[in-house]
Amino acid sequence: MSFSDTRKLIWGNTRKLLFRNWPLLLIGQLLILIVFILALIPLMALLFRLTLKATGFSYVTLDNLKSFILQPLSLLMILFLFLLFSLFLLWELYYLISYFSVMEQLRRPQPFKLVAASLAKVMTGLPQGSLRLLGTEWQILMLFNLPLLGFVIWRSRLQTLISSRQARQLLWSGISLLLIFLLSWFLRRRLFVLPDFLSARLTARQALRAGRLKGRSHARDSLLAILVWNLEILLVEVVIYLLLMAVIMLIVTASFSRNLAIAAFISINENIERFFAVFLFLGSTIANLALITRLYHYYGLAPASGFTEESAAALLKIRRPSARRILALTLTAVLAADAYFMLSLIRNGSSLNAINLADIKLTSHRGVSWQAPENTLEAIDLARDQQADYVELDVRLTSDGVPVILHDSSLRRTTGLNQLIWRTDYATVSGLDAGSWFSPAYAGAKIPTLQEVLEACKGKVKLNLDLKYRNASEGLAEKVVALIQQYEMAWQCVVTSTSLACLQNVKALDQDIQTGYIGIRLLTGLSAYDGVDFFSMRASLVTQTVVQQIHASGRLICVWTVNSKSELLRLSRIGVDNIITDRPTYAREVLYQSESGSYLLTLLQILLD
Repeated sequence: MSFSDTRKLIWGNTRKLLFRNWPLLLIGQLLILIVFILALIPLMALLFRLTLKATGFSYVTLDNLKSFILQPLSLLMILFLFLLFSLFLLWELYYLISYFSVMEQLRRPQPFKLVAASLAKVMTGLPQGSLRLLGTEWQILMLFNLPLLGFVIWRSRLQTLISSRQARQLLWSGISLLLIFLLSWFLRRRLFVLPDFLSARLTARQALRAGRLKGRSHARDSLLAILVWNLEILLVEVVIYLLLMAVIMLIVTASFSRNLAIAAFISINENIERFFAVFLFLGSTIANLALITRLYHYYGLAPASGFTEESAAALLKIRRPSARRILALTLTAVLAADAYFMLSLIRNGSSLNAINLADIKLTSHRGVSWQAPENTLEAIDLARDQQADYVELDVRLTSDGVPVILHDSSLRRTTGLNQLIWRTDYATVSGLDAGSWFSPAYAGAKIPTLQEVLEACKGKVKLNLDLKYRNASEGLAEKVVALIQQYEMAWQCVVTSTSLACLQNVKALDQDIQTGYIGIRLLTGLSAYDGVDFFSMRASLVTQTVVQQIHASGRLICVWTVNSKSELLRLSRIGVDNIITDRPTYAREVLYQSESGSYLLTLLQILLD
């Protein structure tokens, strides 16, 4: 088969498979995606949370990733999730092959029936040894998703672990070429294993044997078609990504000032990339499965009966009606429970936040305290607008036990009232002006309660609550934890303090709340203290050795209060996890921009760095 014949007879018809009745294809994909969101994500979060607790880790970082993975419980969790995720992906592949097989017969697919039939094939295939197909499944998915692999490596900044930029480019280019070669070599005789297992009613062993025989005679032409087809897919995906980023650049440039636009673009870009990675996976997998199905039918390898709606319905009738009813009720109950857990994840945050392999997080010190009066709702609103990851706030109690946001023990500096906060009731505090001292523009700003802050920030920005602990009888920890639980924000808040007793009390009340010890330096033996999930330290005393020591203990390190460019760059190089700063917009710009300082070049640098 010549190159021109391949392009005309295969690629052209493959495009028709993709775009004819595409809404029906989309419906099936959405059904499977909903199950993934409602079932697998909550289960993953729950298992990860339980494993963290059982293994004694607070966070997973690059420095302790190996230690965490080698824990026996971690290995069991990873193995279980791998098998579950593999079966889910097998369901996805079966659906796509079924859909395109029906399309090859010029019939109108029924997405609901095909989704159900594909799931039934996964379940009934287990006794037939379908687990034998997992190796082939992952090889196929890796070959189909090399663009996604490259994108994840590029955007995860793992390549920064290699110091030489030129060496880095050569290394990843060599790895990519080697990966393509190895995958192509191992897959040259396995391309049609999954279609055979699905359509021909073979056992896994028989499908592997038959698929290899069928693939052998067409290996060269099929791999040529796949590789060239994937080059086209890659070009399309690159164009879509660049257009998407260009549109976002135009929107943020028109909507914000220069500094805010850079911060907004970085934040939006990070969120868009997560969705784009999903798009890459689905787009590449769908397009390649369409090609594989086209080749399978073009070479005449499909069974004469093919995959029809009738055969799909037959799969659903393998089990007795009573068993099917029990299965349906069980799935309904599981999905309903998972829907509740998923809603909880959205409202309350997730334990998956403990995976910290990404970029440095920025915490706005007392809100944006250089542009608005500190520890006020106005300063918090500015921090959200400037894309801060966290807002650091100070919490104290009034004389009648109301948690309020105030740094000093005295009200004098910010309100003019020369009185201690714990000797003043909330009725008096609520009537004070906490904004005029900063600027006449903020006259009338109030000292907010912690409850008001949680209401304003839920689902919008994470909080770092610094508890100004005095004594156990005051009950500060109990009141703060009660409010966090009331607003279901355990994974949206971290609690810090200079008091180990306070942090231990917080942990005793709620294990899910992450706690941080505030200290000038790392004290001997403190890394083993089980009441501390991370350390908050004076930036000038933090070295790379300190960072490595804290990461090795399964904890993160936050540093305060950093505003200079040189210190921001130094701390980013030694690997701190969170920087508390008065100027989150400036800090984010320093961490991302190139030396040129050009606005447009800065935005491009964010994409290319």
